Amino acid sequence: MEKKCLECNKILPLNKFGKCTRNKKRGTHYGRNQRCKSCARNKCRAFRYGVSIEDIEKLLKINKCQICNKKLKDSQKCVDHNHTTGEIRGILCVQCNAGLGNFYDNENNLLNAIKYLNKIT
Repeated sequence: MEKKCLECNKILPLNKFGKCTRNKKRGTHYGRNQRCKSCARNKCRAFRYGVSIEDIEKLLKINKCQICNKKLKDSQKCVDHNHTTGEIRGILCVQCNAGLGNFYDNENNLLNAIKYLNKIT
């Protein structure tokens, strides 16, 4: 079976839509979300970062991590942002995004890590 996404207007297989559960007066209704998983994720990202869905879609056209240059599938893309200002910096792979987070987005910590790596090799 297929369904039309209310956001992108594409007709997609049902597995491209998240499952939803809504309580109705007569019991529980099980069905599928009105937006495909991709559109729902983009809408959530746009809301979280205070930008338009179009801005998020434009950003997500980047297909490589902006640190390690690894090619990325849509499900592997992380929207990197400044935790102080909330400003979006770019698209990273999961590992690079976590790496920045583990260094607390601190340039000195990253420089110390580089010095450490150079000392070891």
